[in-house]
Amino acid sequence: MTNIQMILIVLGAFLIGSIPFSFLITKLAVNKDIQTMGSADPGATNVYRSLNFKYGLAVLFLDMSKGFFPVLWATKVSPNSLLVPAVALSLVLGHDFSPFLRFKGGKGVATSLGVFLVLNTYLTLLVLLIFIVLTISFGLISFASVIGAVSFPIFAYVLKMDDYIYLAIVLAVLIVVKHHSNLKRLWHGKEKRI
Repeated sequence: MTNIQMILIVLGAFLIGSIPFSFLITKLAVNKDIQTMGSADPGATNVYRSLNFKYGLAVLFLDMSKGFFPVLWATKVSPNSLLVPAVALSLVLGHDFSPFLRFKGGKGVATSLGVFLVLNTYLTLLVLLIFIVLTISFGLISFASVIGAVSFPIFAYVLKMDDYIYLAIVLAVLIVVKHHSNLKRLWHGKEKRI
């Protein structure tokens, strides 16, 4: 694979990642901009809170899919190269900074989840279990998302399970940074519970 081909694939991944499913589904469902509703965040949680569980679940599935399928393809095409982590990172960056939303976007949790379901399924399921337990226990999706994101590279390092440890660290940092407003509300006890 040439450098030009690799660049085009990574740019294509960015565009796939930037597809704003939360915006599109909300527009189709109620003809409104999700960025003017609820927390104004274009993500599955805000769609769930602003519309209902069904639409939130649809956004979650689609955002996971745009992380899952391109990375799955990359692992088949070029499994032992920089293409896989480059595609994975580009997908999440596209989601977080979508040109279709004036370079705003979601927090990258669902897309990162889709990415790592391909790269390390068992570890991802373990982190997903932690996320579910924390969400049920505290009712705080943002808190569970941040803990899940941070725990992934830690578990990967401790268990020596992941060839993509650096990618996991970068995506965890992105998720934490994108949750800065949620973390501020958590600190002041103002974060909404589900």
